[in-house]
Amino acid sequence: MNLTRTIPLGVVPAWHDDAACDGLGDAMFPDKGDHAASSYAKRVCAGCPVRHQCLEDALDRNDQWGIRGGADPSERRALLKHRDRETAHQGQRPGPGDHHRTIAAMLARPTPATWAEIGAAIGFSGSTVKKYWHRQRHAAAEQGAAA
Repeated sequence: MNLTRTIPLGVVPAWHDDAACDGLGDAMFPDKGDHAASSYAKRVCAGCPVRHQCLEDALDRNDQWGIRGGADPSERRALLKHRDRETAHQGQRPGPGDHHRTIAAMLARPTPATWAEIGAAIGFSGSTVKKYWHRQRHAAAEQGAAA
């Protein structure tokens, strides 16, 4: 069951003017397999003030192109699958920052949770959670160094 909303493709959200990628053109649409270009686009997203709105919009539109909200199409498909599963079980949709907050809280415990425990709590594998966390931390550090 796919619970994404249908939004007309021609509608540009109001927050778009505040996006860090505004004016970058094709930079946010790297060729498949171009890891350097994908990394650049994800670094742009890491410091974007509307990253969460962008990701939510991409998920709502089931957008299959480019880097949106710091996630590529395959990452967004995984998030949609997880979101749909949670929606069916809980009757509500988690926001894009919910997993990040859960991971941070579980790592901040006096005895931090393992990657596998965190993954089980949010419905992903431990290795997926670890990769996500390290990528987010790396992108944030690079963004901070560039400022």
